[in-house]
Amino acid sequence: LHQRTKKNKFKQDQKKLLENIHFFEYKREDLTFNSGIILLDNYIAIHDSANVSQLGKDRKLGRWVNLIRQKKKLDKLTNEQIAQLEKRNFFWEAKKTFGEARFDKRVAELKAYKEKVGDFKVPYKYPENKALYNWYNKLLRKRPSPERYKKLLAIGFDWEMETKNH
Repeated sequence: LHQRTKKNKFKQDQKKLLENIHFFEYKREDLTFNSGIILLDNYIAIHDSANVSQLGKDRKLGRWVNLIRQKKKLDKLTNEQIAQLEKRNFFWEAKKTFGEARFDKRVAELKAYKEKVGDFKVPYKYPENKALYNWYNKLLRKRPSPERYKKLLAIGFDWEMETKNH
């Protein structure tokens, strides 16, 4: 099937039948895009995120995601393709967005810690979340950006007050 598609050896009625299959469009680049979308949907179902790493077992999908980002920068995606990706909360800027997603996750963990314990002072080697202490300790050593500072204030964390008491 792939070879016949590549060599454009389908009759017109065969093309129409194939185009009616929901994930298949006749053009090879669209087939590649649609195959990636199917893999991305599977990834999202498992990880609840469209942020795919280029490392590890999902590296093939990660490379496809990176290619899609490059194509968007070069204006080589159709509006329909962009809409399909945005519907899936696609991360257009991986590093920056991933870092923000990770920061937001830690802020949520810090908030949950405060709700449980009553303060923000995460102890060394906190048994329920050892990574939270490391993040908290780094947070106290370097003032966060204004955007991140606002996120901390939203949960009641005052960086200046916390660093005085640390």
